[in-house]
Amino acid sequence: MTNTMVFKPESPVKQEVNHSPTPEHLPVSAGLTFRAVALGMVMSILTTVWTIHSAYVTHASFITIAHLPIAALCPLVVVVLILNPILKTAFPGRSLSRQEIIVIFFLVFTASAIPGWAFSTYALSVISGPFYFVSAENGWQDLFFEFLPSWLVVSDRNAAVTAFFEGLPQGQTMPWQFWIIPLFWWSAFYVAIFVVGASLMVILRKQWIEYERLTFPLAQVPLML
Repeated sequence: MTNTMVFKPESPVKQEVNHSPTPEHLPVSAGLTFRAVALGMVMSILTTVWTIHSAYVTHASFITIAHLPIAALCPLVVVVLILNPILKTAFPGRSLSRQEIIVIFFLVFTASAIPGWAFSTYALSVISGPFYFVSAENGWQDLFFEFLPSWLVVSDRNAAVTAFFEGLPQGQTMPWQFWIIPLFWWSAFYVAIFVVGASLMVILRKQWIEYERLTFPLAQVPLML
């Protein structure tokens, strides 16, 4: 009787595969860090001051009137070409990630639309314009003033409206008491519009991105970083 040798095939060696995404392929939500949000808010405030000063003080340029406004593009350039290289040199490993830069850009991009010509200027004109431009010739007072709620417009022409359009007399302080209530209700209205718009984007995101594969040209600039 001969002995037969049975060879059992060796089980394949299991190799551990690292499925963790590389930093370049992390979702944008990974950039929602404290420093990214804080830096985005600071740059949004600086952008607001710059926009108002450029448009209404120096009368240089309306830097928010564009599909990709300069007011949002310049802070992005500062972060990418100046701030981040400094962080890489001074604090290796602590530089801003691609996702953080995207978060900063979209915070500034969203904020840049508020103080510009197409938003705040029209909003403040709607609040105060009727009582400043009313005259006997146009007859606005008899035509529609009775339909303007006192809490929705600035109706004190002598103290508030005239000062807004022509400037405050020397030594006089801003009469905020006439502006607080209308600004509160209009701000609530604009916040509601923003929430509705953001909600619609969330609802339509899957259809737009996964099915229709829209390119979103304005989003390509930070995504190319």
